[in-house]
Amino acid sequence: MKHLGEETISGGWLQTLDIFMQQKVELHVAFYANWREPEFSVGKTTYHVISPGSIRRSTIRNIIRPYVIHLEDTQVYLQIIDRVKPDLIHIHGTENAFGTILDSVDVSVICSLQGILSPYSYRTGGDAHHELHAKPGRINYGLKSLLFEKGLMHQYRIMQLMAQRETRYIRNIKFFMGRTDWDRRVSSVMSPGSRYFKGDEIMRDIFYQKEWKPVIHNGKWIVHTTLSDHPMKGFRTIADAILILENAGLSVEWRIAGISEGSSVVRVYRKELGKKYPAGSIKLLGRITADTLADKMMEAHVFVLPSYMENSPNSLCEAMLMGMPCIATNSGGIPSLIEDAKDGILVQTRDPWALSGALMEIFNDIPSSIEKGRSARRRALYRHDPQRIVDQVVSAYRSINGI
Repeated sequence: MKHLGEETISGGWLQTLDIFMQQKVELHVAFYANWREPEFSVGKTTYHVISPGSIRRSTIRNIIRPYVIHLEDTQVYLQIIDRVKPDLIHIHGTENAFGTILDSVDVSVICSLQGILSPYSYRTGGDAHHELHAKPGRINYGLKSLLFEKGLMHQYRIMQLMAQRETRYIRNIKFFMGRTDWDRRVSSVMSPGSRYFKGDEIMRDIFYQKEWKPVIHNGKWIVHTTLSDHPMKGFRTIADAILILENAGLSVEWRIAGISEGSSVVRVYRKELGKKYPAGSIKLLGRITADTLADKMMEAHVFVLPSYMENSPNSLCEAMLMGMPCIATNSGGIPSLIEDAKDGILVQTRDPWALSGALMEIFNDIPSSIEKGRSARRRALYRHDPQRIVDQVVSAYRSINGI
């Protein structure tokens, strides 16, 4: 939080939603933080800090075997609820432990769907089976690396535990807020009889302000991707697509924000591909600020989302808001965000050949690509209009409470 020298509490879009929502309702926000502090107010919102002690203890337990917190902080959540006495509780995400309150409160609870881990875990075990068992190349052999680095399989087992916890909670949730046909269908079967409300996301300010302009081609095509250190995000597809494009005579510089040379997926594929790894064509940007990210995206010819599984990825929404030509995989909730051949191009997952061909379409028909980007921006500006989203949320609250 700014008054504590932090940029945000819980991510850019939630902070922005907070700013707009506090004009409509009395907001209390409970969150985990790396500090201890009594409740405090910023603007019209009151914040309640949850100490990360249980998370730190679970991190230590994870040295021995995969573990996720479950009931450790339930009483803390309930104490906050008892002090605030809310008319409605809004949980953001099914992947955390907040769902432990469901059996202990008599007030209505609505849950915003982010990713849903149960189908993610199922898909990861199949689509990334090989990657999960691969050993990443070591970046150092120190004691810290030996203790704390567990590899992709360890991450997957934690995801499985989180998915099991999520399944127990989600069947007791009666009100959901989501953004795509995919999360609507999944929630309806995981919690039969539940009610679904549409609620889009407010993006970070810079992506409304920036509008992509065609970039001059100076002998090398610049591709931008934003992803995290997870095998389902498609880093391997990127590496393979580069090799296919180079074999076809195209020179690309693929810039990737969010990961670095020390990321597990990078080290796995560097080790696996050996001399074939296209190090000269991949530029890893690491974790960067929103402003720097937007500037880097402005320099690219095209945005690519190669993930094997997504619901409504902010990175794609941000690129669409800027009006970039976009290529994304036809997976999960993505078809609800982008219409193939109109707002961009959709390709199959784990298919570097189709992705390479889509990139060639973009490069070979710049006027059509520019028009797709403009169409994407129009669609995204409507979808992410802040006032419309606030109205969606307030309307859902009123409907649930019978107002």
